[in-house]
Amino acid sequence: MPCHGMGGSTIGPTGGARMKSMQPPADRIVLRQSWLNEMGMCPERARQSMLGISQDTQSTSTMLGTAVHYGIEQCLTEVMETGDPLTREQTVDVALGYWHDHRGEIVRWNHKEDEPPKIIEANATVWWDEVRPVVRPTAVEWTFELPLVVDHKPEIWLKGTVDCIQEFPQPIIDWKNPGRKPSNDWEKKRWSVQAAAYTWAVATQSDNGLTEPLGFQFVHLVKGKVHTTLVDSGPAEWASLVALARSAGTLIAADLPVWPLRMEGWHCSPKWCGAWGSCRGRFSGPDPW
Repeated sequence: MPCHGMGGSTIGPTGGARMKSMQPPADRIVLRQSWLNEMGMCPERARQSMLGISQDTQSTSTMLGTAVHYGIEQCLTEVMETGDPLTREQTVDVALGYWHDHRGEIVRWNHKEDEPPKIIEANATVWWDEVRPVVRPTAVEWTFELPLVVDHKPEIWLKGTVDCIQEFPQPIIDWKNPGRKPSNDWEKKRWSVQAAAYTWAVATQSDNGLTEPLGFQFVHLVKGKVHTTLVDSGPAEWASLVALARSAGTLIAADLPVWPLRMEGWHCSPKWCGAWGSCRGRFSGPDPW
C-alpha cells in the first residue's frame, strides 16, 4: 500500500521496498543514523564502533525493546496483508516468544530475571489497546540506503530502518521502550538525528520532491504506559543532517588514530559504552562506581 501525498503523489515505500533504484559507488561512505547519534554522544566511541573494536554486548534493556518491536511488527504486517491485526494475545505471545528465543544471547542484565517478561507483556498490551487502533501502516521496518552528500569524495550515503510509515499526512513512527518516562521532549523538538534522517529518507522517495516538513512521532512504551513526542522535520533539518554527515565524512577521511573524547553524561560508563575498556576504563577501572 503506497503512502499518498498532496495531489495523490506517492511519498513513501510500497510494501516495504525501495521505490527508486540507485547504483551505489564502490568507494562510498555509508553511515547509519544510529551511528550519527552515537557520534554525538562521543566521537571516539563512534570511531571504535565503526571499526568494530568496541565491545558492545547484548543487554536486557535492548533485548526487551527488540521483543516488543517484533510483536508490533508482526501485528502491523498482518494488518497490511489481511486488513486485520493479530489479536492482543497473539501480539503479546509473539513478543514474549522472541524474548524466550533470544534471552540466551544476553550478556549484561540490567533487570532482575523475572522483570523483562512482565515489561514486555505490559508494553505490548498497552500498545495494542491504546496505540494500534489509530495506526495506519503502509510500511513496517522499511530499510533504506540513499545518497545524502554527493559532492563529498567519497560520497556519503545514509542507511537506516524505519519502524512504521503511515498514510500521509500521518507521522512516521518510532517505537521506544525506555526504562522511565522521557524528560527531553524539548531537545527532540529542537533537534533529532533520527527524525531528520527518517523524514528525509521518506521525502526523497516522493515522486515530485517533498519540500514541506514531515511529522515524526516517538512512541515511548514505559512499563505499561504510553508517552508520545511529535516533532516536525523539513528542509532546515535535512540541510543540518547533510552538514552533520559531511563533518563525519571529514573525520573518517582524515584517518585519525583517535577522535575527541567526551566523558560526561550517563553513557560514559562501563554499563553503557563498549569502548570503556580501551578509553576511560584504562584509568578508572572496569567498575569504578
